[in-house]
This record gives sequence, C-alpha cells and structure tokens, in this order.
Amino acid sequence: MQGGRRWMGAALFMVVAGVGCAADRGGEDAAGEVASARAPVEDEQTRAANARFAVTVVHEGEMETRVYDGLGSQHSAFAGLVVPGATGMWRWEEGTRQVAQPDCGCVSEQMMEGAEEPDPKACLTDRAVMTGRFINDTTGESWAPEETTMAPEDRWWEVSMTPVGAVGSVGLVTLCVDSYYCGAAHPGVECEQLAIDFSGGEPTQVEVGALSAALGAEHFEGLKLGLEEDVEVEPGDGTLVALTPSWDAEEGRLFAEQHYAFGACYACSDGEWSSYTVSTYVDERPLNAEVAGERPPQGLRDLLSASGWEVRAVSPVPRMAVATPAVD
Repeated sequence: MQGGRRWMGAALFMVVAGVGCAADRGGEDAAGEVASARAPVEDEQTRAANARFAVTVVHEGEMETRVYDGLGSQHSAFAGLVVPGATGMWRWEEGTRQVAQPDCGCVSEQMMEGAEEPDPKACLTDRAVMTGRFINDTTGESWAPEETTMAPEDRWWEVSMTPVGAVGSVGLVTLCVDSYYCGAAHPGVECEQLAIDFSGGEPTQVEVGALSAALGAEHFEGLKLGLEEDVEVEPGDGTLVALTPSWDAEEGRLFAEQHYAFGACYACSDGEWSSYTVSTYVDERPLNAEVAGERPPQGLRDLLSASGWEVRAVSPVPRMAVATPAVD
C-alpha cells in the first residue's frame, strides 16, 4: 500500500507540474484559449435581436426610415430617407435658395424692340430653387450635388430632387434640371440618378450599374416605346439610368426595378426621363449582394413580407450608427 501511495503521489506531482509548465509555455495564448472557451456563444436568435436594419418605406405618399432589429421589433424612426454608413446615419434633407435668373418676358420685350442680341443679364430677377443634401447627424458632415450651388444667369432653370431609397449604404436620389434659353424653340430636361456610397470614410458617387447589372441589347429587340408605342428603338442604345428598390415577399429580399432610356426625337420624348429619350422598365432585377448586404433574419423578413408596405431599402446598420437620434 505504501508503494502504491508513493506511485500515486509521484503521478499527481507530474500532472500538476505538467499543467504548470504548459501554462508557462502557453502564456497569453493559453489564457486566450481559456477566455474564448468561457465566452458565451451567440445563437441565431441573439444575433437577430442584436442586429439593426434601416428600413425605408413609402406610406401614404410620405417616405420614412425605421430601424428594426432582426426579429422585427422597431427601435426608432426617421422622417424621409436615411442611409446607414460607416461613420453614422446620413439623412437626406431639402430646402430652397434664392438665385438670379432672367425673366423671359423681359427678354421677349428686348427682341420686340429690335435688339439684335438680347441681354438676359439685364432682365435678372430672383427666384427660389430647390436644394438638397445628405447630412451625417453624428459627425456634422454633409454631401450635396453640384446642382445645389449652380447659378447660371443666361437661362431660366429649376431643379427637382427626389429621394428614391437605398441599396445597402448607397443612397439613391433622382435629380432633374429643367432649363430654357429665352427665345429658344423649346425647353430641355436633363435627369440623372445619384448613387452615393457612404460605406467608407468619405461619401463617393458610384455608377447605378454597380448596384444591379444591366441587361444586354438582345432583351430589347423589336421594342417600341413612346406615348403611342410607335417609336422603334435601337436595342444597343438602351442605357440603365435609374433603379427603384422593392421588396419581394416570396424571396424575402430586395430586388430592383430598372429604368432604361433610349434616344429619340424631341417630339417623341415620353417625359419619363431626359428630353430626347423614351423609357422602359424591367422588374425584379437582382441587386449586387456585396453592396446590398446579407438577407435580413427570418423575423424581419416575415414582417416585411406580410406588411404590404412599399419598401425602398433594407440596409444593415453598423453598430456605431445605431445610437444616432431619430429625426422629427
């Protein structure tokens, strides 16, 4: 028995010594492994509860952005379009400013009085025009299109800016400039959809085609467009000019309605986009998953699919942006 006790004591000493040596050898690595083993494992339900998504909807003609968790519980709401970014939530806001523009009636009087070269700058009058910008309520930074500061004095003009939605951290705003050179045959409209990426340190404008791949010319073979559907377009002339995100209840994710514009005569223009164009739309086009982000958890998918809302964005919100206060 004494021999047995001596053997067990020696074995125990070796085990304890071995553990001590292992701890000495492992150092911080061993401590990290222990801490990792003791850390709670976040299950799917907990991950969904901790996740946040900025959901932009159009309700009774008004746009609103609501922050939900992955289970479908609402945490806050913002008026208008708000896009989550790396440095905070970027809110679209609109206003007006006064600019000097020629009064075309005054220019016409110059022409009637025999002026060979009318002087629009002699007929300037102040008018209110629209402005728009994205502002980060966390950092105070802002981004505005150059049309917000334009001030040509040789023609009458106005700007319209329409927030559309978002794909991930890319905000979408459609901008059109309507202008008229006094005495010209007709006015003109130039439209563009702005796609502003807030996923980095600075806002960056990206191409619409980077968010949803354009269709090839073969898709538009034999297509006739225009108000009377009598304008036969050149298939290769189609340009993807804009996207409108929409929720697909069956798939449980966002898709895009793609807007294509084709060149046409001025009188053929259908008013859907710029002058000298006619348009067509293609529904349920897939979005770039790398930009749009992962599909939301089941709870939020179920809420959106059953809601009947006109959903324009379902964007993952970075953790640091969650605490941004709601906007009235």
